[in-house]
Amino acid sequence: MVVRRVSVFHELRWQLTETVKETKSQGADVTFGLLFGWHAQDETICLACCTPDGFHYLPFSMSECIGSFCCAASSVTDENEVFQICEKVLMQNQVEESSQAVLLGVWLDSSNHTKIVCQSHSHWFGGNANYLEINFSESDTVLKDCIIVRAKGTFPLIFEFSETKEALTCSITAVVEKIISTFKTHKASFHLSKSLYLMEELAAVDKRTLSSISHMIEKEYGIVNGQDKMKKHSLIEKRPLSFNITIQATGQESLSDNSIYTPTIHFQRRCYKAVTVPLPVDVIAVLKQEMTLSEVKNTLEDKACDQLLLFKDCLQSFIEKTKIPVPAAYHVWPNTLSFPVTVVYPGNKEDTELVSYREKLHRALLLQLDRPQLRRQNSHRFSALENEISYLRNTHVGLWIPEDGHTQLVRGTYTYHHYMQDHMDDDGWGCAYRSLQTVVSWFRFQGYIDKPVPTHKEIQQALVEVGDKPSSFVGSRKWIGSQEVSICLNQLIGVTSKIMFVSSGAELANKGRELLEHFKIQGTPVMIGGGVLAHTILGINFNEVTGDIKFLILDPHYTGNENLSTIQNKLPNELRCSFAYC
Repeated sequence: MVVRRVSVFHELRWQLTETVKETKSQGADVTFGLLFGWHAQDETICLACCTPDGFHYLPFSMSECIGSFCCAASSVTDENEVFQICEKVLMQNQVEESSQAVLLGVWLDSSNHTKIVCQSHSHWFGGNANYLEINFSESDTVLKDCIIVRAKGTFPLIFEFSETKEALTCSITAVVEKIISTFKTHKASFHLSKSLYLMEELAAVDKRTLSSISHMIEKEYGIVNGQDKMKKHSLIEKRPLSFNITIQATGQESLSDNSIYTPTIHFQRRCYKAVTVPLPVDVIAVLKQEMTLSEVKNTLEDKACDQLLLFKDCLQSFIEKTKIPVPAAYHVWPNTLSFPVTVVYPGNKEDTELVSYREKLHRALLLQLDRPQLRRQNSHRFSALENEISYLRNTHVGLWIPEDGHTQLVRGTYTYHHYMQDHMDDDGWGCAYRSLQTVVSWFRFQGYIDKPVPTHKEIQQALVEVGDKPSSFVGSRKWIGSQEVSICLNQLIGVTSKIMFVSSGAELANKGRELLEHFKIQGTPVMIGGGVLAHTILGINFNEVTGDIKFLILDPHYTGNENLSTIQNKLPNELRCSFAYC
């Protein structure tokens, strides 16, 4: 196969651009790593990138490594040197089918402009320059036809306890490698939840595709209006296809062999302390629907081995004398990525004790360091758990976005809080309370805080504690405004805020550039209130030529059920400035 074109997601392009800028700001010459994606006919699709230490955290296996990249600061101008580094990365990481691999060079020139160049590895290695056409595309165009597959299973790690860390490390390594061998020898089976399908050892030669078990998938997901939900939504809105992992106790040969064997028991009498640590394996993979079941099983086995290695490293790094940590996997979905990643943390450490550890993860995954993205609180709730959540999330996703002017939207996850939720009848007076709850939920989902969203009573109590309201205010049905919301953000979660005073909707139009910059840099929802009314601004569209400004409004006055279709169709997508409450 000859690669003629390379497709790079806009998210990946932005990530590489930020990486080369970070490389320059740190005074380094280069940052290099691996590219992951798929080869398709005469095209290579680049989905993800990471440093060589970061691939364990991605929802892709090493068999899906399709090349390497090198981000070079302006001090490195030799193109040949950059591609030499790319080639060295491929060789060191033993990338399969390196003849089809692509080499991606990223430069930041003296004018701070980013330049991305791609070459075919086979041609470059042969001494021939073969620049490939790069097409920057939307991730949904590819990922809408993919499925997130999740596999879970708990395996006991039983080893002999020792007083020395070196002996413990050896014991843990030996037992983890034994568990890993069960996956490498294909002794693991994967049972599709809520079905009778079992993907076992025989699946290693099964050439059916993942889409061929669509009837089981439909049973798992359900059908809405005759359409499969999986085909209706983008990747982030899909429920994962869930499997339970089981280990085959006996091999296929023993099941079919009629020979009679004499069991042998080895007995050793001695006293020692044994430790049992449960390893809750929880892996995810982003897979194409046309992948064969053999490939699916191999990928899940590879990801299970990757996670077990992460568990081993976590155990060895955080053992404290007689305290053995229980590692756990967390799936997070940074808003700069088009797919989730999985990180592992020890159970005996709080987030505040893992700052340096998370910084290494950020660097391995090439994520920004200026905001929390990999804390436990950032854990992604897949749609399969939607019934366990009483609030809708990111209700603006799927709405029409104006094409004219500049548009900036809320960045990250929030929950929609409105009238009559939580068994609280606040119709007519609680809109600012609900807007505040939505804002707080954003800080919670982004990992800035670990406190729950405050109730009406807690909000009122906070205002009493700072002396803004009398004690009789607690339990009342009195409304609050922008100033009270600002006070509560500081009192309840320690967040300072800016109050923007305007006398009319026309005056608010003059704040267009300022609000546009807020959503571009901060990305938090904005509470807007006046009189007894309050709303939440989730985005802005500003036309610098005409001066027109439009706001994406989340209305807390809604009193219906948590039905996204009803909310999006009933509520206006946008309000012009003259209609905004201010």
